[in-house]
Amino acid sequence: MTGLTAWSPGFDEVHLEEYLDFVAPFPSRLDSEVRDPGVRRSLSLDEQRYDHIVQRATAGVVDDAQVLAETQAAFAHHRQVGLDAYLKIHDRVLQRWQYHCAFTGQQFKPNEARPHPELAVVAIRPREFGGQLHVRNYLPMTAAAELAWTHGHLTLGSEFGFIVAERRIDPELRERLLPLGRLALSSDPSLWPDSDAVAYHRAHVFDKDEPG
Repeated sequence: MTGLTAWSPGFDEVHLEEYLDFVAPFPSRLDSEVRDPGVRRSLSLDEQRYDHIVQRATAGVVDDAQVLAETQAAFAHHRQVGLDAYLKIHDRVLQRWQYHCAFTGQQFKPNEARPHPELAVVAIRPREFGGQLHVRNYLPMTAAAELAWTHGHLTLGSEFGFIVAERRIDPELRERLLPLGRLALSSDPSLWPDSDAVAYHRAHVFDKDEPG
């Protein structure tokens, strides 16, 4: 607590309990990831600890509750820390998928621009609905695949096969989905998308009536 005492006539003692610095929202596709305007000046992480957290979170470690909790807290309450963490995960996801769209297989060249101008890194379970800031909660997608995913026209089954809402999905995208009919996954299950996040999308986003 920061104490502030006003001695002028007519003033009682005043205590300033918390200070929030409000800033304009961060424009771009990252809006959904970095949009909390409240920056808690008193909240910070030691630089070495922060680097350690990001390394663990991007290395596929999913059983370290403390690391994940600290990462989530830092993201939620410190805008710059959150942006840095997201950008590192953005890069890691694209590298893991070798700059391919997870659904169409279309490949793009690495690009210094972030976010990538042609390949979106999309949350499987949105963070505002409990999704983790972790590489396993993100997939790279073309703009058409991103639109279908976020609007519930396309999802994944329990074994990562494609499921489409036939009456709603763009026919051109439907034709471009990988002939395999499922994600092209690594032989290492620790690199696969998070099954719980996929189940959330299938249950709560896929083929739901859109507002308006």
